[in-house]
Amino acid sequence: MKQASVDKGKSEASSTDGVDQALEPLDSIVSQINDITISVATPPLNSADHVPDIDKKIRALKKKIRLTEGQQQKTGNDLKPEQQEKVAKLEDWRKELKLLEDKKGSLEAL
Repeated sequence: MKQASVDKGKSEASSTDGVDQALEPLDSIVSQINDITISVATPPLNSADHVPDIDKKIRALKKKIRLTEGQQQKTGNDLKPEQQEKVAKLEDWRKELKLLEDKKGSLEAL
């Protein structure tokens, strides 16, 4: 009987050792998470970086406008539904083009 209680004591001790060993990696992870710092990256204020993007958008809008106007002249009033949608967007594209050209001019002035 004495041997059984000794074995029981050993198994209890070894089971708590196992729990402690299992918690060590967890403690390590928690400390690593606590050490994490977060910083906000701000984009550079170099306006020259934005000009190529604006140029690309301007070229795309000019192409859309040119193609839509060409379709409109070729077909007259016999437009397919998708062509009618493009014609409806034509004025918005012109406004957006004007805004982008103004924005490009102001960025180049800097």
